[in-house]
Amino acid sequence: MKPHVQPWNSPFVVFAVVFCLVLATGTLVARELNANSRGGLKSDKLAFVPNWRQLAAVGHTRGSASAPVRVVLFADYQCGGCAALHQLLAYAADSMPNQLQVVTRHFPLSIHAHARAAANAAECAAEQGRFAAFEDVAYQWQDSIGVAAWASFAVRAGVRDTADYNGCVASNRHRDTIERDRLAALALKLAGTPVYIVNGQPYFGAPSLLNLTQHLKDGGTNAR
Repeated sequence: MKPHVQPWNSPFVVFAVVFCLVLATGTLVARELNANSRGGLKSDKLAFVPNWRQLAAVGHTRGSASAPVRVVLFADYQCGGCAALHQLLAYAADSMPNQLQVVTRHFPLSIHAHARAAANAAECAAEQGRFAAFEDVAYQWQDSIGVAAWASFAVRAGVRDTADYNGCVASNRHRDTIERDRLAALALKLAGTPVYIVNGQPYFGAPSLLNLTQHLKDGGTNAR
């Protein structure tokens, strides 16, 4: 019997092959090797989350709602591992729009002085349809969080009504949304970031490309 061969037109294979070419430039290698913000484990498999569908029903989505693989991401904008994982998941979601949906939720850690403010700033950008763009900017300019004005992030993200945005940031308008997400993370007994839950199976830390690809494949095969 011939061994099963993964077809080359599989979205998971395309994702892995194309992104390997990107990694070859060396731009992302160091960031992928960066530990999560607690400085501990990478891509550790945690206990299955039975209510993952309820968790996926809240937050900011990227990709199709009917996708067979759904990822719920709990992240902190000052977390180095979150920046690496964000880039991988964003590429995967764009490369496999019908197979993968990513739902982003906030888990600002107390060790990061500006994490809550960053989450609120992201939500303020979301009011004007610029959440994804703001995330890209926040992770790209992560070293400037707490240093540069939030308005500078907003302008880079294409936020048009800066007056309303600044008012939103100053009033901490989305504190309740951020607290809701934080409490959801604590209910799962999460201790750090990033945590990404693939069809109910959570993983802790910034994965390698190969590990993430395998986790997404497993999620499609073992959907519960």
